[in-house]
Amino acid sequence: MSSTGSNVLIREVWKHNYEEEMKDIRGFLCFFPIVSFSTRLLLCRDRVPASTDWGDVDANYATLRQMADNNKNNMVQVGLAFSSKRREMPTCPETRETCVWQFNLMPVDNGGNGRDLSEEEEQFLQKYCTGAISGKKLRSEGIHPRLFAADLSGLCTSLTSHKIDICWVVFKGGLDFVALLSQKVQTGLPTEREAFLRMVASYFPTLYDMAALFGLKGEGNDGTLEGLARSVLLERDGGEPHGAACDSLLALHMFMMTEGLRAGWAEKKPGVLFGVTSEEEEASALLLR
Repeated sequence: MSSTGSNVLIREVWKHNYEEEMKDIRGFLCFFPIVSFSTRLLLCRDRVPASTDWGDVDANYATLRQMADNNKNNMVQVGLAFSSKRREMPTCPETRETCVWQFNLMPVDNGGNGRDLSEEEEQFLQKYCTGAISGKKLRSEGIHPRLFAADLSGLCTSLTSHKIDICWVVFKGGLDFVALLSQKVQTGLPTEREAFLRMVASYFPTLYDMAALFGLKGEGNDGTLEGLARSVLLERDGGEPHGAACDSLLALHMFMMTEGLRAGWAEKKPGVLFGVTSEEEEASALLLR
């Protein structure tokens, strides 16, 4: 385990403890049905769109599809942070401290086999990922990304079939869903943006994108997760580097702030992905309901 710098611990998940940690998550998920989800893709430093503007949704989705093609096998970390509707978070059984989960994934080639990282990719790990990871450790001890994507999407399907309502929280979540679903589908993401939105909705029927919910026009906002946090006077836990688990925790803290928002914010509907959902779809939220 590692620390976010506050009293929140990061449970590092590798191949050897993956099944046990997933079993624990399945066991408590009904009690902590708010799930913040964030990914780390090798060499992907920006979200889409990178700026504070919503931009052209079709062009943004085309960019995301291209990123999926170029980085299909580059998802190396996934962070999950959980909360109850009373803003309580799960605790580690060993220490009773609040915790979040960080899944460390194996970088693979097009054949699904583990691969070595380039020098640039190793430098990216050191700068943008926590957990003292290296390409060598990810290759030998990392979870296969296809297994993780299949298990998480399968869990979503099971929850939906049993009418268990889980609320998913993201920040500019188009990249996260593209990364996850490209591993799940393997045959390629839909050409049409609307079909992609329906695919997301089939696995994640209730989601809130913090960029869409809060907007990105506040003072000090530069279109990043940190910029949005500054604009709502929220501090990130811990120092750099910030891995996927730290990002998911920060987005979760933002979501916890939304209760009692002014009417303009509260009117935002679930199922809206920043920069991917059109204005018409945002107004009706029909595709993702």
